Amino acid sequence: MLKQRERENCAARRVGRGEHVVIMEQRIGRRLRTDEIVHHIDGNRSNNDDNNLALMTRAAHMRLHRREK
Repeated sequence: MLKQRERENCAARRVGRGEHVVIMEQRIGRRLRTDEIVHHIDGNRSNNDDNNLALMTRAAHMRLHRREK
């Protein structure tokens, strides 16, 4: 879980990118590939807690949400 100071650093570095993307990139140690997306496990897009984020391919993310309907 990121501490407040680390979150502030995220905000300074994200430059138009979502906080959830920056948090995931810090976790995996690289930028996201074009075929990757960060999924909010609980469905709440404002909950960017590290344990609520999952790295998925765009195809897997689409399949997941298609099954939910």
